[in-house]
Amino acid sequence: MKFQPALFAVIAIASNFPMREFDPKTVKSCIAWYDNYMEDSCKNIRSYYSITPEEFTAWNPSVNLDCEPWWPVSYCILTREKWDDYNRTHPTATIAATTIIATSSAITSALQPSPTAWVDRGCYAEGASVTVMQQRMSPEGGDPRLSLPPCRDSCYRAGFPYAGFKNGNECWCSRYVAGEWAKNSAECNLPCSGDSRTICGGKDRINVYEAAYLGVTSAGKVQATNTMSNGA
Repeated sequence: MKFQPALFAVIAIASNFPMREFDPKTVKSCIAWYDNYMEDSCKNIRSYYSITPEEFTAWNPSVNLDCEPWWPVSYCILTREKWDDYNRTHPTATIAATTIIATSSAITSALQPSPTAWVDRGCYAEGASVTVMQQRMSPEGGDPRLSLPPCRDSCYRAGFPYAGFKNGNECWCSRYVAGEWAKNSAECNLPCSGDSRTICGGKDRINVYEAAYLGVTSAGKVQATNTMSNGA
């Protein structure tokens, strides 16, 4: 295998976890993710990270060899198998890579400026084989005083960029969102147990929000930016 400096770029700047929704059929051995905010093309991403069309499609079955369709979700850009194969042929790279991984992880876990906005990412369906979010924050039986701000604040302070609301009384946090949107967003129809004016998911349905904060563009304009992705 020829030397591929792009592999170091993957480890240094990619996410260790998907920060956006992702296809459940994505390869299970993925160790680095590209969070797609539609700022670059699929072909450019494949070229930059030295990924062949066949590899990219094998890792991300939702994308064809012609790079279609290209959605604003997270895609796998490096697998454990490819990284191990690279290290077998470039053993001196392992030490440097370990340092880069440690540095990248520290950056990713660092708490960013407090978000000034939470972006509604929609209503997700949860089933016996699908867990949309990682960590349940509310007690068994639910929180009788659940409302949006305390749950979202708890998720953010714990280092999770996503907050979810389920069954009207459950708060969930996650570093990624799995599964699919509900067939109808109206399936998230249960009021929050602590604030009847707002919706906190539905029966086996989760309202998902993503943390964002105000950043300044190169043109000097203020815009909402996804909180955690810039640490990838």
